[in-house]
Amino acid sequence: MLFELDDYTLVSHLRMEGKYSVHQKEEKVKKHTHVIFTFTDQTELRYNDVRKFGTMHLFPKGMELTESPLNKLGPDPFDEAFTLDYFYQKLQHTNRLIKAVLLDQSVVAGLGNIYVDETLFKAGILPTRRADTLSKKRNGSNPFPSDRYHYKCGCKRGARPSGHMSIRKETWACSSSNYMFTGRKISHAKIAAAK
Repeated sequence: MLFELDDYTLVSHLRMEGKYSVHQKEEKVKKHTHVIFTFTDQTELRYNDVRKFGTMHLFPKGMELTESPLNKLGPDPFDEAFTLDYFYQKLQHTNRLIKAVLLDQSVVAGLGNIYVDETLFKAGILPTRRADTLSKKRNGSNPFPSDRYHYKCGCKRGARPSGHMSIRKETWACSSSNYMFTGRKISHAKIAAAK
């Protein structure tokens, strides 16, 4: 988030749990509130971050895009600069796992763990595949075994959403993914019904 002030720009990255909220000055300050901005009408903008992952940087106006962290960001997926050729070149110049590349904000900005998992699943690409082995054209095969399906519903790992399924968790590229596992083949229709 960019906050345009008179002479400065505040760059705030919320990370996983950071959030802003507006309060009356007399309202009790919640635990994990780390920064409070007071406005001229005496209302407050409060920044709350349980895990303290968020960051704030203050720059003279006009300098925010020339300094870290913003000058290190890759293009947004919807930006004109994010083309197939750009992305393919980035993939071809690394032997990291595709999941790690997609989570790298210097390659493409704004993708988090859940979005990367969903994107790879929909594309039919295993998170453990090396990025430099991908081509521009799909070969039509699905690398996901028929007994693994991405898991979305909120049950805890090891829970059994139906009599034959369990939730498994694996870690790739320092980030975890959950999927449903069953010993028998099941169709997508049965998966949808299990949700």
